[in-house]
Amino acid sequence: MIDSLSERISLRIYELNDKKNVSQAVMKYALVSVFTNTITFVLSLVIGILADAFVETIIAMALIALLRTLSGGYHLQSAVLCIVVSTAVITVIPFIPINTTMVLVLTLIAAILNIIYAPSRLRGVTRLTEKALQVRKWLAVAIILSNLVISSDIVSLACFVQAITLISKSRGG
Repeated sequence: MIDSLSERISLRIYELNDKKNVSQAVMKYALVSVFTNTITFVLSLVIGILADAFVETIIAMALIALLRTLSGGYHLQSAVLCIVVSTAVITVIPFIPINTTMVLVLTLIAAILNIIYAPSRLRGVTRLTEKALQVRKWLAVAIILSNLVISSDIVSLACFVQAITLISKSRGG
């Protein structure tokens, strides 16, 4: 559905663009990303409002998005599956009760996973230098470790969930 819509729109844009400075495939990829992120964002906000967890949902969503941008992570092959899984994870996080000890444990595990696996699945798909990838990795670790001061259950769960998506057979791949 999202792929076919993105295909049609990108093809039409490409046909109307005399300069042809961006390939139709690149436009399609960008549109799939925009649609997937927008739908996930809107669905999560609506569910957060309906579940009376709007602020908590925004915190979880923003943190996962930020950490994903900084450290990478696994990408599901289907845009629809990505929307369903991402929305479910984001909107469930505010309702998972954890104690102070678990906040600490999950925060530390998330930081360790970032140290071991980040940047994950970013090399070769970004124009960032190795130095820039390392700076982003350590920025992600610093953000995660800030939860040792904040001690937020939502922050620890969001960091932990994002960190799990970093795991791959190759370290820092």
